[in-house]
Amino acid sequence: MTYIELQRETERLQQSANRHIRVGVISDMPLQPWFELYLKREWAMAGEAASIRRIPWELRMTAEKQEDLYIIWPSREVREEIQPQDIAGIWISQERLSDPIQAFYGAAWTVQEEKQKQCPEGSDLIDLERIMMKLGLDACMAKEEARWGDRYSRQLQKETAAEVVRLYHTQFGRRKKCVALDCDGVLWGGIVSEDGLSGIHLSERGKGKPYQDFQKLLKQLSQHGILLAICSKNDEADVRQVFQQHSAMILREEDVAAWSVSWNPKSQQIAELADSLRLDPQDMVLVDDQQWELDEVQNRHPQTGTVCFQPETIARELSKQIWLTPEDQNDQNRLRLMTYQDNIKRDQLRQEAGSYEAFLQKLDTKVEIKPAEDADLPRISDLSRRANQCTNGVRCSEEELNNLLQQGYRLQAVFMSDIYRDLGLVGCIGCKEDEACLDLFCLSCRALGRRVEHQLIAALPPEITKVRWQDTGKNAWLKELMQQEKRGLVQWI
Repeated sequence: MTYIELQRETERLQQSANRHIRVGVISDMPLQPWFELYLKREWAMAGEAASIRRIPWELRMTAEKQEDLYIIWPSREVREEIQPQDIAGIWISQERLSDPIQAFYGAAWTVQEEKQKQCPEGSDLIDLERIMMKLGLDACMAKEEARWGDRYSRQLQKETAAEVVRLYHTQFGRRKKCVALDCDGVLWGGIVSEDGLSGIHLSERGKGKPYQDFQKLLKQLSQHGILLAICSKNDEADVRQVFQQHSAMILREEDVAAWSVSWNPKSQQIAELADSLRLDPQDMVLVDDQQWELDEVQNRHPQTGTVCFQPETIARELSKQIWLTPEDQNDQNRLRLMTYQDNIKRDQLRQEAGSYEAFLQKLDTKVEIKPAEDADLPRISDLSRRANQCTNGVRCSEEELNNLLQQGYRLQAVFMSDIYRDLGLVGCIGCKEDEACLDLFCLSCRALGRRVEHQLIAALPPEITKVRWQDTGKNAWLKELMQQEKRGLVQWI
């Protein structure tokens, strides 16, 4: 694809963007316009229009700070210039594999060198060496690009841009939360309505092995908190029969958070699943073996991820849309699936109750707010990164929370239960009392619709007059609610 073609495609994608992000790129290397365009394209594919401003390396400390995010990509030559008080953002570590002396050290190089250069507080780091090892050194260093002063190839710049946007969305809660799955040709080979239970391909070896392997991958994703939903044009009884009776099935009905099995268009099914799960269609990825089905969904829901199932590429293609962190594998994430399944019962109760007040009374929701303990920090960090609706938009790592607590930070955990389940830790409140500032506020979408957010706002210390705020694109309603509840006595910082 030529530069002009890529630029036109990026502009087309940006037209449907629902959010704008300002990005500053700081480097002492030339980094030709391809890198900026790759960044814009990756953000546009996620529904965000990015504007890029170049900041010279020597001006990084004095330039006016007006961007939402800074990307800092220094060369090895300026390594010693990096200071603890340097600008915070996403840092790209200095490459080492292209250094000729590395050949003399071999595998011992990483022992002699620090694996990661320390970055300023509040920064994240992308290990350029890991990307280079993935692509191969020969594919990473500039060839024809060298005449323009580039050190790196376009392939490396493209991969690095993708990693930047991926890390940004991982840290700021823009990740996909649900995989919607076609059945025929995806979870098994063949067509169950035509081939019958015994005629489909699904087994430990032979034609059915790729489908069972994919189910094993999906099982692992579900254990990391990714919801699984069925989105199939089929007769539901046939699909249920495979889940219940086929001995080679890895996935079972209890692994599925929501079902949409009908002959309706896939775009309508995606909307139904999103409504059932209380998600936005942009939080979902559809896996289907028919490209025309994926195109139909994209036309109606441009920000919904789509992956065409091919056994040999499915894991790699899905990994471009589903991003995990080590913290994602925890008991709270496994509890999330059961909560969504219970929502079906809650919806039935809502219909039977008649009025909303009667529904809340029958649901018997109990909320407990208490000081957070050390064991709560991984969940609070995970929740701050995932929440997009009922949140002040601040994201915190477990390490950052630990550091804040050592400085007298007041952190409270919110627990909730109802007649169906103990939902565990669903929210948090973090205050810097010496600054009269609400620093961290988030509540899981599982807790919404029960007026729990009102209880949390009422529980804020009365001296709080400032709120740290980051727009997520979905949390404007919470800002309005806080203004109403606090009667306008809030300063947004």
